[in-house]
Amino acid sequence: MSFNRKEFFGLNFEWYMTDAAGSLAMFISGYGPIPKSVFENADGYSELKYFFQSLPVLSNSFYDSESNEIGIDGSNSLFCDVKAVSRGLYVFDNEEYTDNYKLIAIPKTTLNVSTFEKRIQNLLEPFAFRDTIFGEVTSLNIADHFECDK
Repeated sequence: MSFNRKEFFGLNFEWYMTDAAGSLAMFISGYGPIPKSVFENADGYSELKYFFQSLPVLSNSFYDSESNEIGIDGSNSLFCDVKAVSRGLYVFDNEEYTDNYKLIAIPKTTLNVSTFEKRIQNLLEPFAFRDTIFGEVTSLNIADHFECDK
């Protein structure tokens, strides 16, 4: 399988971004746009995905977009969004057939890219929102910020 947007169109595809404060988020896309930079380095993408999936769990609960606390238990612990938010990442999901990604999960404990080893920081450099703070938005139009493949 080649590593390009076309191969993953319609599938839940996870990718990672940082914000202006260094916080991290996982984005989930099926039909929505994905920054072209995500597909420019297949090995780097794989390394980042493995890195984030290997992080320790920081909290056994998180907040939804309406500030409701949600516990992590056996019924939801297998979902990729729950795994990511429990490890300190904000989670955005694509609103199907639009360029918008809606904030769906807010971590109780956030991570900051500055605490990671330099190699991971360098891999994340192309995936940075320079003017956005994840905790201050409820949705993002990815195409407003990055050149994207749809």
